[in-house]
Amino acid sequence: MRVLCLDDDPRMARVLTRMIGALGHECRFCSSLPEFKASAMLWLPDLLVLDLGLGQHTGLDVIAWLTRLPVAPPVLLASGFGTDVMDTARRFARDSGLQVIGQVSKANLAKELPEALRADWPSTSQPSTKTTLDTPISVELLRDRIFAGAIEPRFQPIVDLQTGHIRGVEVLSRLRLADGGLLPPSRFIPLAESSGLISALTQALIARLIEMSARLDALSVQHLGLNLSWNSLNAGEAEALISPLVSALADGCHLDIELTETVSPANLQMLRRTGAELRLLGARIAIDDFGTGYSSVRNLAELPVDVLKIDMSFVREMFDSAKGLAILRGIIHLGHDIGLELIAEGVENQDQRQALVKAGVGYAQGFLFHPPMSLSHLEEVQGPPSRVQPASVGAALSRVLAA
Repeated sequence: MRVLCLDDDPRMARVLTRMIGALGHECRFCSSLPEFKASAMLWLPDLLVLDLGLGQHTGLDVIAWLTRLPVAPPVLLASGFGTDVMDTARRFARDSGLQVIGQVSKANLAKELPEALRADWPSTSQPSTKTTLDTPISVELLRDRIFAGAIEPRFQPIVDLQTGHIRGVEVLSRLRLADGGLLPPSRFIPLAESSGLISALTQALIARLIEMSARLDALSVQHLGLNLSWNSLNAGEAEALISPLVSALADGCHLDIELTETVSPANLQMLRRTGAELRLLGARIAIDDFGTGYSSVRNLAELPVDVLKIDMSFVREMFDSAKGLAILRGIIHLGHDIGLELIAEGVENQDQRQALVKAGVGYAQGFLFHPPMSLSHLEEVQGPPSRVQPASVGAALSRVLAA
């Protein structure tokens, strides 16, 4: 394996070359940014060991440069700064699309560097996961596709952490284009929010769910979670939106309204009214992505909350960041203390699962268990449903609009 190191201290050259060579890898050391960029482009390393403190420059400058490459090797961060700085730099690198295999402290380099290099990770250069966005869709196209019935639900199972049995599902929206392409919510939900189309989109999604309600009933899932923003629940609209779906699901599962806290109402009275309305209509309230919004704890105090969904960032970092682990434990204790059901999002491996079970988290969703799937795929996972005759999309949409 080829390892390229960047550190502005030339004295580190002998240390890193000796340690990396002892593990059977080829090492090249650079003490300046221009030299490093040239080596990264021409030598094509399999791994970059990057010092965060570079004098005139910082490791963040290098990370930003790496994201512009068509192929970016995995990165191992090294620094004499504290773990807080390295944790933040790691998040910056990962969210920029780089593969970060770990971080090592210079104070403990002799122990941590060999451990990181011996870890089980892909040793070949990987394409950066950061892709160029396609041409943005227009408001007109989004409006046309919504009213053409092109909003399609996908279902991500929520499982009992101990048994792995499916306990509920979260509904995720997709937008089907005329050419058959399917867009994820990140490509159209922000546009729907900013253009005032979010209510129409929500109505169309609920209409599809009402159409599928008999098939959902046959699956024997206990709860169906529907993610809504505050922009789609303006004061007085909760009943018109939610009541038809609660009625359609009444013979089977209960409805959980997952409120995103990244867009929280400035009007406290609206918050209280909407929360009470949802519960009175028969829906439970879940706070989605808990820990990512400024109003997190305030929402817990103001709303009749039943479920707390722990944001995936805390789950993903539980073994990488002592601070992140402490915050995760604090969220779990808070949920237990006020009697909330806890669901962990983004669980991807057995170590995370076991740690969450030990901490007392009951339920989870993530790729360790199931990815989002179509209703037909969900039926295959859960078993064949009863034969039903689904209502038409038009009839279901008429029920929502007429409510």
